[in-house]
Amino acid sequence: MINTIVDRLEEELRNHRTQPFIEKDYMGIRKYETELIELFKEKKEIRKEDLLDFLNIKISDNKSIKGIYAQIENLESYGILKDLGGKWRWKG
Repeated sequence: MINTIVDRLEEELRNHRTQPFIEKDYMGIRKYETELIELFKEKKEIRKEDLLDFLNIKISDNKSIKGIYAQIENLESYGILKDLGGKWRWKG
């Protein structure tokens, strides 16, 4: 039961952190998901199908997924990540 509660709290926190990346008219500072950045720094390359597993995001958690992919798009536009088709490469 404790694991279920922890999972729900982590999901809520992730939703809260990714919300600024989902909202089109968000005004303010957007804080990137630390776990996402650290994961790319550590792995250097991540296959797209493995990303959600590494971040412990359920496929049904659409809001978190949208927020994570919005962050990835921003990192790509900054030149920090490179999309190689089936995977991303950390360039930062």
